[in-house]
Amino acid sequence: INNMVERGLLDGYSEQSLLMLATAMANNHPEPRKKHLFVDVSELVNGDSRTGIQRVTRSILNQLLKKEPAGYSIKPVYATLHENGYRYTNKFNLQPGDNKDEDLFIQARLGDIFLGLDLQHHVVCAQQAYLESMRDRGIKIHFLVYDLLPILLPHAFTAGAERGHINWLNTVTQFDKIMCISHAVEVELRDWQKNQGIERCRPFQTSWFHLGADMNNSFSSMGMPDEADKILLKLSSSPCFLMAGKITPHKGHTQTLAAFEKLWQQNIDINLVITGEPGELVEDLIDKLNTDKKNNPRLIWLNTISDEFLEKLYQTCNCLIAASEVDTTGHQLITAAQHNLPIIARNIPVFKEAAGQYAFYFDSLDSETLANSISQWLDLSA
Repeated sequence: INNMVERGLLDGYSEQSLLMLATAMANNHPEPRKKHLFVDVSELVNGDSRTGIQRVTRSILNQLLKKEPAGYSIKPVYATLHENGYRYTNKFNLQPGDNKDEDLFIQARLGDIFLGLDLQHHVVCAQQAYLESMRDRGIKIHFLVYDLLPILLPHAFTAGAERGHINWLNTVTQFDKIMCISHAVEVELRDWQKNQGIERCRPFQTSWFHLGADMNNSFSSMGMPDEADKILLKLSSSPCFLMAGKITPHKGHTQTLAAFEKLWQQNIDINLVITGEPGELVEDLIDKLNTDKKNNPRLIWLNTISDEFLEKLYQTCNCLIAASEVDTTGHQLITAAQHNLPIIARNIPVFKEAAGQYAFYFDSLDSETLANSISQWLDLSA
């Protein structure tokens, strides 16, 4: 094309037209190369909100780069809201000779695969037409679905979250395959599709897999707080129950705290440790935690802790409480099992999938029933 421009054969053509011509020529006369597995890491590149999903994205990408699937070359890519198309990112796997200054547009061809590993609702919806053009040229388009929580529990999310998640699901289910992070999530996705009455002309697959739980090799944060020894000593003096994870409306913290308050009123000497940063729509609960932990030494709330200290808590506490009304992986239960830590869990499908018969289950949403279940567990433990 440069030669044609120099000869004046393309005078009058816009830069966009020249780009389209170059793309067409590249697609029709490709250079020999291995097939590419394009891994979308848009959130990591554009901002990185550092949620659990970004932890998963970083860990899976790291493993793919360490050991590429046979016949494929791993290419981390990203897109934005402001331009059409995906670009290579040199942020994760810069090789000698790579252009360090510019992230070039990807060149996808028949046999390549696009994997929507990260989660950026608006970007994927904005790139739908581009993804459709890739699919029409023989590139397989696969996405990960982590959960349907904004749809199943809209009251636990801010305004617009449900609609945004629906729009995203409507987009990603137009392509070739969805992979879910548990069988329970796959069932929820299939049920949602059925209820939506979505009809497809193209073949469509769903599958599921379990996430790993290797904290030591998943970019764990390190560091112990100044009062770590004091906290761990206190927890070892009487039975201690652990709730781990971000504090959100559907995680059951309010019910669990109320259940422990009933047990404390009966002078039952047990501790409750809650770890995790506050999410949205939990302002009243956070106010209560801040007040109660000042007046009740048996309640410990650790707002921000490292993975290293969390590991110590799993080793020290006597029982994990998993009270989520809806969950996606049961990851906390798997981590607890790795530490031989007994489990009290709400009786929901994904927890049954993760723990089977090796947990003590409760069903009710009221604090009285949960308090009775904890008392029963204490008797069984003794």
